[in-house]
Amino acid sequence: MSKIKKFFSRKKEEAAFKLKLGGGMGQGRALNAAAPPPNSSSSKSGNAYVPPKRQEMSSEARQAAAAALARIEKKETKDFNTSLAAIKAQAKRELEAEQKLKSEEQSATSASSTSIRKNLACEGVFFRCALISDEILPRKEWKAKIKEFLYQQLESERALTACLIICNCNTREKADDCIQTLTKYLENIHNHPDEEKYYKIRMTNKIFSEKVRYVEGALDFLLGAGFREIEIDGEPFLLWSKENVEKDFDIPTLLDALKNAEIIPLDLDRNIKVLMPSQARNVELPDDFYRISPEEIKREQQLRTEAIESAQVLRTKAMREREEQRNLRLYRFALVRVKFPNGIYIQGTFNVYEKLRDIFEFVQSCLIDENLDFNLVVTSGAKFTDDDMEKTLYDLRLIPNIVLLFAIPGATASLAADTNFLKEEMLMLIQKICLLSIENVKTNDLRTTFSAFTEMDIKIKILVAGDVRGRFRQLFQRVESINKKAGPFEILLCVGEFFGTVEQSDELIAFKNGNKHVPVPTYILGPCSKETAQFYNNIQDGEICSNLTYLGKRGLYTLSSGVKIVYLSGLEKPEKFKTTDDDENIYFDKDDILSIRNSCIVSKSSASDYKGVDVLLTSQWPYGMMEENQNASKLISFLCKEIKPRYHFCGLNSKYYEPAPFRIPADQLTQLELCTRFISLADVGNAAKEKYIYALSLTPVEKMRVLELIQKTTNEIKCPFVGMNFHEFTGQGEQSDNKQYFYDMQGGGEDNRKRGGARGQRHDKRPRIMNIDQEKCWFCLSSPEVEKHLVISIGDNFYLALAKGPINEFHVLIMSITHISSASLLAEDDWKELVKFKKALRDFFRSQGQVVCFTERHYKSSHLQINALGIDEGYAWKIKHAFEDKSEEFNLQLETLPALTSSQMLPQQGAYFVAELPDESTLLTRQMKHFPLHFARDVFCSENLLNCEEKVDWKDCKLDKEEEIEMVKSFRKKFQKYDFTL
Repeated sequence: MSKIKKFFSRKKEEAAFKLKLGGGMGQGRALNAAAPPPNSSSSKSGNAYVPPKRQEMSSEARQAAAAALARIEKKETKDFNTSLAAIKAQAKRELEAEQKLKSEEQSATSASSTSIRKNLACEGVFFRCALISDEILPRKEWKAKIKEFLYQQLESERALTACLIICNCNTREKADDCIQTLTKYLENIHNHPDEEKYYKIRMTNKIFSEKVRYVEGALDFLLGAGFREIEIDGEPFLLWSKENVEKDFDIPTLLDALKNAEIIPLDLDRNIKVLMPSQARNVELPDDFYRISPEEIKREQQLRTEAIESAQVLRTKAMREREEQRNLRLYRFALVRVKFPNGIYIQGTFNVYEKLRDIFEFVQSCLIDENLDFNLVVTSGAKFTDDDMEKTLYDLRLIPNIVLLFAIPGATASLAADTNFLKEEMLMLIQKICLLSIENVKTNDLRTTFSAFTEMDIKIKILVAGDVRGRFRQLFQRVESINKKAGPFEILLCVGEFFGTVEQSDELIAFKNGNKHVPVPTYILGPCSKETAQFYNNIQDGEICSNLTYLGKRGLYTLSSGVKIVYLSGLEKPEKFKTTDDDENIYFDKDDILSIRNSCIVSKSSASDYKGVDVLLTSQWPYGMMEENQNASKLISFLCKEIKPRYHFCGLNSKYYEPAPFRIPADQLTQLELCTRFISLADVGNAAKEKYIYALSLTPVEKMRVLELIQKTTNEIKCPFVGMNFHEFTGQGEQSDNKQYFYDMQGGGEDNRKRGGARGQRHDKRPRIMNIDQEKCWFCLSSPEVEKHLVISIGDNFYLALAKGPINEFHVLIMSITHISSASLLAEDDWKELVKFKKALRDFFRSQGQVVCFTERHYKSSHLQINALGIDEGYAWKIKHAFEDKSEEFNLQLETLPALTSSQMLPQQGAYFVAELPDESTLLTRQMKHFPLHFARDVFCSENLLNCEEKVDWKDCKLDKEEEIEMVKSFRKKFQKYDFTL
């Protein structure tokens, strides 16, 4: 019992101090009487108590009292018989309810744990309790453990322990009412020691029944305080006797314990985790972080939205601030991640009312040098001030989750990236995915092994299959089996002919109607014959069915992980062969090859920057790989030599062939000699049982060191393309009649193929890939006829251009240089540059007395384009309201999110529209069926905002080329100070 006594010792000292100041218990009073005023005669000190003179009892009263005493003497005193039964009954009901709730939770958890738990940013919120043990447990488990601990202590010191049971095992309201009632019982006895009426408590009394009888710990406290259960005239009572008071206690001490009892405190555990970059993608928080459940939050937000819509009035700034405060109050805890220059994250859990100083102290405790001078900055680049250090996370809006960047004043980026700042015991916390590689590193210094398991962490798993030829069921069964054993795999790529005969295509019906599911997001190449071309005629936006997509004729596709995949469908067009509309997607020519080549290298500023691509997919073989192969393409050989893929997969030859890797020599495009592995896959289900499916685990080429790329292996063969004459492909065919325009908010990129049939509802969970001819894409810089006069600034991965048909002179577009369809697919390095552009524009517009709003529509748009519109800062408060008005008009539901800190915060599957407001909060909708293409322009031009509805259609805002040139010059001159690309 030393723990219980120690818990109360501080409270007893405080109570004794108060008594020395003259605080008394006060005179007794009825339970339902009001408290006497402080200066009244009823507030005398207990030490100064003088018993009042009592009147003589009448003879009838004497007789009644004698009879009652006789009954009491005859009856043996019992210990809470009636109340014990009541407690048992109540406990039984509570246990049954808890058992039912627990079984429901277990069934729900077992059904969803495998799919949901993996996606959470952390397992939950955990606590420590020094009074009980050194364990780290969730709050719910601690509550059960504290309850069990307290009941174990009842026999030792019943009264003190019962006080804690009352506070810890009941609701706050229930405990407060009980303590107030018990306090009055004891005060009445203490202040009126000669009045027997205060010694008795009728157990059927309404107040006793409601506020004491069924409160856990209350009857145990009364037992320790000296009460015993008796019957008077057949009615249960509690009778107090000084002799029954627990040893070493008296009424004043019990009152002090009762008043000073508190909930046993739980100390929040930081739940420190050390994460690699890929593990930091999960940002979804568990339910423990919310004051109410996520379902209740959504329901509450929906009710508020409906209330606002029904009111149909403009909300003032004060109303919006109150709304924001209500939303923030939904969170109890915050998840803080700090990213170090070498890519490692540390993660900790904080109460929303902890201060920014606590985060700095948390980071400091993890460093090798705890005296190191460092800064923490938000991803937007904003820095904290000295005054911010004493502000809470709630006040700074660093909830519910935030990523901060660790920075060393004066240190260069390269130096910081090569330095480990964390203690070795912190590195030991790195998740299992990284620690697996430590066994293969023969060193005890974790800092020297960091680079080894960094590379392991970012390996991406990909499957590649040969010609399917209509054997869909066999392929997907095999893929599902592999995915279960060695997955999860990010995608499945299919080369060669995917479709077979008309009869075989019936196997896809079950997948199209949802009776069967494609196990891994699957992407296929186009047809290689007229017989199979018919199956591509009715494909809408590349989608065949859920999780099955046609990549297109040719292009470069970058996964969200950074893996770059080049694809080329069909066969090389024979010389002097005239293609028809039906043949267009079967054959490729020199222009297709040059377009792909240009897409791969256009974003590189120098030869040394180009590192090649990860995967090249072609159906046809390259010429020179095998002498007896007549069905080979010299154009593909040229393409492979130019773009230098790490892996080149093809099909059509119905055989598995994987020679030793070969190294492509350096040329005018790159100074690096890069290694390529050629792999030809057999047909699915071939009779010879040759290999038709290939599993890859690779690190994106952009994230590999140059030394690793040029490192040679012992079994390399001579490059088969050396000595081939490719001059006919390099001097011609690079001009096109297509012009490049930066049209604002327009869907584009559709090729000329006819597409019939209605589009089905999308059920897949994968990024959409538009079927696109990149030379006809309005936003790819690889076009030779690009309207350069619209370009304002060019970075490594993005460029800034004036919008075609701008709303005002401050309407620009941020677009990817290479062909990427949405911001949700951006790799980490690309995202960083996008953030730089956004920050530069925010700073620029601020200097012009404006705010900026960014919008992206990933719907009927094949190329990533982010609109940035400068708006007078006096209208900033209207922007969100304008979006809400238009969303109501178009029956759209907009979800409010915190500031975007990574591409993973955007929907990873399907279309979406997102708007980043001046306060960096985000509006998002995935309700894209019949989504209005000009939604953002509708908002900006609305009467409630810019009041220029005549500018909703960009075509009505087109300018002459001379006007565009002047506008670009003006913007570039003003923006020069903030342009980080210069």
